Amino acid sequence: MRIYTLAEKREQAEKIAAGLGLSPSTNCYRGRFAGHDVTVGWASGHLFSHAEPDKVKPDIDWRSPSSLLPMPTNPPLVLKDKRAKDRYSAIKSQLEGQDAVWLATDPDREGEAIGWNILQVAAYKGPVYRMWLTESLEPPDIQHAAKSLHKAEQHKCLWRAQEARSVSDWFYQFATRAFTMLARRGKLGAALAGGSGKSSVASLGRVQTAALALVVERDRAIESFVPVTHYIPVAVFQGGGAEVRAIYQPKLEKGEEVPYFTDKSVVDRFLGQVRGVGKGDVVLAETKHQAQNPPLPYSMTQLQRAMSRKHGISPSKTLEIADSLRLRGFLTYPRTEHGELPASMYTAELVGTVLKTLSGVNAVARQAQQAFDLHFGAGAKAPTPACFTTKPMEHHGIVPTHKKAPLDEFTKQERAIYEACARQLVQAMFPAAKFEARTLLFQVAAEGLMDESSSLFKATSKRLIDKGWKAAFGGDDEEDSGSAGPGLPKLAKGAVAPVVGVDSQEKTTTPPKPFTLDALLAALLHAGRHTNDANARAMLNKVSGIGTPATRHTIIDTLRDREFIKEEKGQVVRSTERGRALYDAAPKSLSSVVTTAEWEMRLKRIEAMTDDAQARQERDAFIQAQAEFVTSLIKDAKAKLPDHEISAERISGAKKLAEIHGVEIPPEIEKSAEALNEFVAQLRARGMPPTPKMRDLADQIATRKGETLDPSVLSNFDACKRYLDNNTQRGGNGKKKGGGGKPSEKMVGAAEAIAKRKNVKLPRGYKTNFEVCKQFLDAHPRT
Repeated sequence: MRIYTLAEKREQAEKIAAGLGLSPSTNCYRGRFAGHDVTVGWASGHLFSHAEPDKVKPDIDWRSPSSLLPMPTNPPLVLKDKRAKDRYSAIKSQLEGQDAVWLATDPDREGEAIGWNILQVAAYKGPVYRMWLTESLEPPDIQHAAKSLHKAEQHKCLWRAQEARSVSDWFYQFATRAFTMLARRGKLGAALAGGSGKSSVASLGRVQTAALALVVERDRAIESFVPVTHYIPVAVFQGGGAEVRAIYQPKLEKGEEVPYFTDKSVVDRFLGQVRGVGKGDVVLAETKHQAQNPPLPYSMTQLQRAMSRKHGISPSKTLEIADSLRLRGFLTYPRTEHGELPASMYTAELVGTVLKTLSGVNAVARQAQQAFDLHFGAGAKAPTPACFTTKPMEHHGIVPTHKKAPLDEFTKQERAIYEACARQLVQAMFPAAKFEARTLLFQVAAEGLMDESSSLFKATSKRLIDKGWKAAFGGDDEEDSGSAGPGLPKLAKGAVAPVVGVDSQEKTTTPPKPFTLDALLAALLHAGRHTNDANARAMLNKVSGIGTPATRHTIIDTLRDREFIKEEKGQVVRSTERGRALYDAAPKSLSSVVTTAEWEMRLKRIEAMTDDAQARQERDAFIQAQAEFVTSLIKDAKAKLPDHEISAERISGAKKLAEIHGVEIPPEIEKSAEALNEFVAQLRARGMPPTPKMRDLADQIATRKGETLDPSVLSNFDACKRYLDNNTQRGGNGKKKGGGGKPSEKMVGAAEAIAKRKNVKLPRGYKTNFEVCKQFLDAHPRT
């Protein structure tokens, strides 16, 4: 059986080939594995992207919102550049004659899309299987993945979700054009009216606008913040041989926030009553033992946050280095939303081998050996660590592999990232830290500040009784909360405790802190915390916030590159004047995390599907909803620019086009934008006419041959060119061609485009023989 294995990049193909025992060949690797003839080829990331809007809708311009409508809803995929064209050509050639395909692209949504887009455009119809490479790219993991292939349908819905995302995001190029028109006409304020060029582009995005809203709203909350001085009533009770400071607990209705007591005289009168009563009844005396599990191994976002906070490494650089370390075999797949590890990994062969490897890494050597002994040493009986789970997940936390890392050869940043992942895994293998938490609640027969008939005062303490994982790497222990020393005295419920003192703590509210890179990544991950809408909060928590592990840093980079946010000293992130102007101009539904939550939930639902037909249906519904939303944005912009629909520039352009085609301009185009757009669209649909020189030459040839020319030859550039090529034996460069000459690049490209569009097979030698290529073009005209 002949197997074609498609990797995402050349470096990955090299690793896969080494794991399968294959040898280099021309533009690929070949050999035998498990009784099959295996070829390994590679893409170069995404080879395809959606065509630019003006290629799909040629009549759009940057002046008239009407030209953006109706918006196309099915943008075609096109090869990104010449490099992508060369890669695709090599892959398509290698696919011929293969009995099956193993997709070995990255195990995520992007990787799924890279592979399936190629197979779709290549019209591959054979069976497809998935090599799900979530571990290292070392030979044992490669071989395990090759022997444990997944069915293609198991992950195909990731591609459908990516199609929904990419087409929907493509729509926002139209929204960006509409808002840029408003900006250039001064409708969005001076900050977004930068004349022309990139500086004037008012870029909207399905996710980036919501991310921008977080920064703008935080900055404005800081600027508008008014500090409030308030007072917290405290009573001191005597009991159990100790004094207990307890804080007043006002009686509140469900959902009601704790009020600020800003009038000190009122608080003093209340405390005077408490002192006058002189005692409190213990109505609650509770002791609980709590366990705190160690932090999970890193997800990508948590790793990016830690590296930004501790080492000043940017989120994009962290991902780049983690990808590199995985490619070189030292880390598992990094683009993960999860920190947990699969329960099946908790074996001496798997995680035990990794711990043994880490026992040779100075930064974690002692602790790694302790963890190994604790779980896999002689007579080990430690319970399974909490980081191991049976819950389904595509990718687990980022951990080192069993491959020994040459740390002396690592850069400072590589070493920091590797050792952080190693420490996080080792720490997760230690037992939970244990605390004793005590609560005392005193009731005093004094009318409370919220008109309660009696008042409650609460004291708490939290005492560390077993360090557990906190002892692994030292550092500061968690402070006791609510009391110092050994904790609260042991008072029994029903006891009476004298009041031996009262006072009030004076506090002043502080403004929220500006975002740092670390905090902004956290805000995108936990976007649900930034809305009061309970449903949106629940949805965002389910989909892990805004964006994905692989895109959150690019959202931040995009906002910075477009000068909507800026970084200040200490990695502080602030909104710019441009960013605030865009936030103010954009519809609130677009910048709301509630809207984003709904969209992300629908995309997540597509990803989780197992039936491709159903996933395609959901994809199309999502795309349609996004198309309608963006169309509404364009219509809003159109309503704000009625006076600029019929600009002098557009009238001038229409006149030039009419002159080229030799037609008269209807007078209504200077009064109606719709008539102007329709007139221009009709002329462009005709195609460009031939030049006068081409028409004269065609007339001469027809006269000489005694032929009557088809009218299209004199009115259509392509038809005239074909006629001249057929009768002058000239190629695309205008030079005479012999029967065995080589066709021009333009002819070859035209032949390939026609073959793809009409789904016909190209003849042998079309790239090297002029006549063969010409005959194919003659037999399959473009129109």
